[in-house]
Amino acid sequence: MESSAHSAHRFRSIEDADEPTDPKSLQKMDHEDNSKTSVRALADRIDGLALQNTHERVADALSSSHSLPKPSRAVPPCLPEWEDDLRDLELLFPGLIEVSRRGDLVAHQPLVTALIGNEYAGSQRSSIMTWQQLEEQLAQVKLHEYLKLSLQTPLVIVILDTGFPYKGLVKSRYSTIERYIDKVGTRPGLVSVHPSRAEAEADGEKLPDIRALDEVARVHGDWRPITCFGSRKKCALTGKRDFKKRSWSGCSSHTGETGSDETKSATLNCLTNDHIATLKLTRQPWFHQEYVPFLNRNEFRVFIVTKLDPEGLRGLKGTVLRVCFTRDEVEDGLLSRESRTSDYEAAGLTQSQVHAFSLRVFESLRRLHSPRFKSLEVGCRLDISAREPGGPLFVNEVTRWYGAYYFSAYCTPLPHTMICDAYASAFVNVHRPQLKENKASV
Repeated sequence: MESSAHSAHRFRSIEDADEPTDPKSLQKMDHEDNSKTSVRALADRIDGLALQNTHERVADALSSSHSLPKPSRAVPPCLPEWEDDLRDLELLFPGLIEVSRRGDLVAHQPLVTALIGNEYAGSQRSSIMTWQQLEEQLAQVKLHEYLKLSLQTPLVIVILDTGFPYKGLVKSRYSTIERYIDKVGTRPGLVSVHPSRAEAEADGEKLPDIRALDEVARVHGDWRPITCFGSRKKCALTGKRDFKKRSWSGCSSHTGETGSDETKSATLNCLTNDHIATLKLTRQPWFHQEYVPFLNRNEFRVFIVTKLDPEGLRGLKGTVLRVCFTRDEVEDGLLSRESRTSDYEAAGLTQSQVHAFSLRVFESLRRLHSPRFKSLEVGCRLDISAREPGGPLFVNEVTRWYGAYYFSAYCTPLPHTMICDAYASAFVNVHRPQLKENKASV
């Protein structure tokens, strides 16, 4: 797991646990509300969970505390009397558990999701580790030993990270895991990783997803913004207002209109004389897309989760869990809230239109049966907008569930664990045969 601090840098959210909540964009969360609702979501998830080695004392302390998830963090009304134990937990999960100066306990989204997943899996041998902790055991070829497992014990590794998907970091993680597997000499498939390397890299690259969305739109006759992939042929966006993106990007970084930065514009492959030279020079080529003004003003973040359904593809069918409406307000960043009827009406749309379109695209992507979309068996977040008021609709981006920003405090009711819970439950349902066979997960 990794801290999700990067996922909030553009949003009107709590950058620092000591800053006050903005009442305009967040539900009111005061001491009285919390005492009435007895927010124990995180506590209930941890209760009875045996963490590795000496972690039980810390788990017991946290199991007695209250928690209130924020967009990617959970904050209780006050720090309970087990302060020393909570400080230990802060050291155990650096960047995922924090105790603020005003006495709030902050638990980040990946940790909350992992704790809930542990409960649903029902495994007494599951462990929750930061990547740094896991990497240390992998590098020393001691992971099985650390977990008190024989080398023939099946092991499932699930990586949850809502931070920026640095290319070097992503590749390094999987290389570290693969080296461990090679060194311990386990039989093929004995150690499995979610997401797979293929999907993690495709998620960062962006272009494979865009090509897949273009193909789905072509099959259904849907409109999509034109994308120039940077071939040596004539630019597909000549004469059109465009918006450029880096081929490996995330968290709304490395984007902008062409012309705003001449250096970046020069990395657009279709605008250079030598494509190969550009690749060698930048190592991160850019592409550009048709600019859609309506997108900045209206975007529906549709959270889709699968449910077991005998009539669904591979026994699963997607359902819309929640829709978060976002609008880019230049001065204040990104306004986020649960979608309202007025939001759909202002966009010339209806809720049923957005839901139906989202599910059609979601199931179409699943039908591709591509390893790049394997995690869609659990669900994903589709960012939906339109060319203009009234449509047509299009998918701006596919965000995998394990790395998506959940907008929990903005778009879900108390105790704000709805999306964490749904994805954790769906993951266990989808992978239950594997989890049942395997004796340990981390």
